[in-house]
Amino acid sequence: MEKAVFNLQDYCFTNIQLRLSDLEDENTLSLGFEPRGIFEEEKKLFKLIFDFKAVAEKSGKVVAEVTCEADYQFRDAISFEEIPLYFFSNSIAIVFPYLRAMVSTLTLQSNMKRPIILPTMNLSSLQDQLRSQVEIR
Repeated sequence: MEKAVFNLQDYCFTNIQLRLSDLEDENTLSLGFEPRGIFEEEKKLFKLIFDFKAVAEKSGKVVAEVTCEADYQFRDAISFEEIPLYFFSNSIAIVFPYLRAMVSTLTLQSNMKRPIILPTMNLSSLQDQLRSQVEIR
């Protein structure tokens, strides 16, 4: 059996904000995801920075914001151009359950009238956005 090309080393939530006062009895939230990354070629390390935002549609105010940072280690020496395309969708898919659980826990424990329960989602459409938003160091 061949070893994996990369593995998740660690993840951490670096930003968690909930502003229920900005909800103003609105029922409709617009949910968004924004991935970006930092690739350190010498260390063979890719840091995925995955942002989630829930915005009140009427007022445009951010109600919930969560940022998850995940470190992926590549097995072999690799340049950015050599990163397999499947990495970009898989790296998001690997950390999404943790982000999803954090958003659910945060909004459930705050006793929010309508907590944000993210369904399982196919986020492979974000892979091109991630690939274009990588800083190489």
